[in-house]
Amino acid sequence: MVRGTFAVIVGLVVMAAVMSAGMLGTFYALGPDKAFQPGTYEVSGLMIMVCFAVLAVAVVAGGAVCSKTAKSAATPCRVLAGLLLVLMLAGAGASYLMGPAPHRDRTARG
Repeated sequence: MVRGTFAVIVGLVVMAAVMSAGMLGTFYALGPDKAFQPGTYEVSGLMIMVCFAVLAVAVVAGGAVCSKTAKSAATPCRVLAGLLLVLMLAGAGASYLMGPAPHRDRTARG
């Protein structure tokens, strides 16, 4: 029980670390001109595609670490997957309830 709980927590931490490093690296690699649409703060299609790729790598890494830590791929990995599903649905619901973000123009820094 304790090992499974620890495995889920470690899996979440690994996913967060991979996502943070991946997204930060992606933003610095693309730069603001390719990460956002021209003149706005709306995320570009390229950035969205890279985000999905980074998310896939993070989920696989977190699941692998969870499985190795728990020494079992059964219950802890299912708990991790369920927890991620709940967190993503909560984030999507919150985003839906907030509505569209106000439009702001992106100006060059002087």
